Amino acid sequence: MKIAACMRGRAVSRHERLRDFPKEQGLENRGNGFWHDVVVKSPHNGRGLMTYGITLVNNRDFAGALGYLRRAQEFTPPLFCSLD
Repeated sequence: MKIAACMRGRAVSRHERLRDFPKEQGLENRGNGFWHDVVVKSPHNGRGLMTYGITLVNNRDFAGALGYLRRAQEFTPPLFCSLD
């Protein structure tokens, strides 16, 4: 019961966060805007940098993704294999 309530609360909070991003970008790009916002507001957040880099890879922006993934590697080295 407690797990279901926790998951419901997390879903509501995610919905609230994504609501702030423009709907005309389409659902797949709203996540990109969210993670870009995380990177701008917390430039030393390795997990945010990594996730934004992965969203750029998913959008086939490999050159842009590499910079974010390398920065993420500086802050969270145990999560990465070598990017060189």
